[in-house]
Amino acid sequence: MLNFMAKDTWQEPGLIIAPPSEYRSEFDFTAYFGANILNIPGDLNSRLTYYAAFWGLELEARQIETFSSSVAFGRQGPKPVVLKLIKAHSDEHNSWRWLQYHAGRGAVALLEFDSQAVLLEQAVPGTELAGLVKNGRDEEAIHLVCRTIKDLHTGKAPLPGGFPAVEEWAGAFERNSREILAASIPLELLDKAHTTYRELCASQGPRYLLHGDLHHYNILQDGVTGWKVIDPKGVVGELAYETGAMLRNPFELPGLYPDPLTVCRRVKIICQELGLAEKRVLGWCFSQAVLSAVWTIEDGGNAEKASPAVRLAGAALALMQQA
Repeated sequence: MLNFMAKDTWQEPGLIIAPPSEYRSEFDFTAYFGANILNIPGDLNSRLTYYAAFWGLELEARQIETFSSSVAFGRQGPKPVVLKLIKAHSDEHNSWRWLQYHAGRGAVALLEFDSQAVLLEQAVPGTELAGLVKNGRDEEAIHLVCRTIKDLHTGKAPLPGGFPAVEEWAGAFERNSREILAASIPLELLDKAHTTYRELCASQGPRYLLHGDLHHYNILQDGVTGWKVIDPKGVVGELAYETGAMLRNPFELPGLYPDPLTVCRRVKIICQELGLAEKRVLGWCFSQAVLSAVWTIEDGGNAEKASPAVRLAGAALALMQQA
């Protein structure tokens, strides 16, 4: 329940009700909240109230906190929406530009945005694709991720500027202490992954504006429009790069995705669906899995948390050497 309400805004249990648009246009938000309202990440209630009034929203009490954003659910008129307040350290500050570029094709539609928040259409019921895998339908889920990738990259305009390239995401290989990493990741695996990553970057095919984190939790089901992508990071690289995240997910099933038989089966589906070379998909899977383990350690995780990614890397490397 939000307890700090804007002038001319009223409240019902579980909802913030914005004033009618004729009053919103006359309301001086900056004067009421102060010039730095959008730079006060701790004052979540005030920021939600600001956007509820500014974009004409009815917000539910339901909220989700993630590493990169604060997420609220509600309606804009009859339309179910999601309001995301982007945190200062977030890797999603480019998300509005990515969504604008893809214009709702394969992804949730961007309705409103500014430098610190985005308003999105809400996928309803919003079931995660990970649910299919948990119910024993892993192959179906991989096919659906591949079809989503095809939807995203059909008939796109020239690449926009302002997004990082996949080369820029490899910094964790070098900025972390090898001594610390060696406690969780065999150094020979670390060095091989770094070399493989650099070689793949240098030999890429046509480049696309990729999602950058396209896995089973970032694809949601909508009853009207089908499966929709959420939470883009935005990175420029070849299509094979995009497959790495799906191969190390769902993270809740660490007995499934690192298994060599699972990796082999999934990679064959991916290559058939997207027309990609098996060795490149395995190479990205291997190098990104090690990079993921490095990020886990960098973020304070231990060897146990990094273990599934390390096991996946070992399986992918063995298959890559056979390909």
